[in-house]
Amino acid sequence: MSGSTEVLHQNLFYAIYFMPLYMLYPDYQKEEILTFYFPSLDEIITYTTIFSLQKTLTDHDKILIHIKGEQINTPIATDLNKGTLDLLYQLDRETKSISSIVGKLSAFHQNKEIDIAIEIYEQKSYI
Repeated sequence: MSGSTEVLHQNLFYAIYFMPLYMLYPDYQKEEILTFYFPSLDEIITYTTIFSLQKTLTDHDKILIHIKGEQINTPIATDLNKGTLDLLYQLDRETKSISSIVGKLSAFHQNKEIDIAIEIYEQKSYI
């Protein structure tokens, strides 16, 4: 990986905003392995996840995709606990663009838990 793209892959915003959402969802679900770089740990954390496409739109005509997952510990990890991933994406029904992402990621590393809260919203108007 070249130096310029490596910086993007280590950016948590980039990884979350450009999540592989736009794929087929057999039976409204799909399984994925996701990795995120945690700068405070200087580690890449891997999760097994399930993407769930909700069957109905929200009251505001948004498509919901819920991603839940659990940290995969390496075979030599001393941690018994596992971090979790829980993200909720709202997409515009017409354009399919992201209108919001909320949720959290957590990871256990050397028996220490790190939590990262995520809130990203589309701004409707400017001041």
